Amino acid sequence: MNLKTLLLPLMLILPISSNADVVIIDDMASVIQVSHTPKAGMSKKSVKKQFGKPQRLYTAPGKVTKKNPRISVWTYAGYKVFFENNHVVHTVVRQN
Repeated sequence: MNLKTLLLPLMLILPISSNADVVIIDDMASVIQVSHTPKAGMSKKSVKKQFGKPQRLYTAPGKVTKKNPRISVWTYAGYKVFFENNHVVHTVVRQN
């Protein structure tokens, strides 16, 4: 049986308020616990206030439209925060 098929019921019964992401790469699953990183929906102002100034800032070039919002990436030690316009859409944690 495929590993992805086995994990689907597990993902459905996990608590909604959990701070874990299930990552499946090449049929290998791992659960990453993340509790001290910016959450989706936070504003840039609140991220900077709570987590400090980022080590690096990157803003994608190009024309901004409704269908093509401004994407920014802030790099911190151990993770990157992705913004769409002014709000967090993802936080990606680096594994060492």
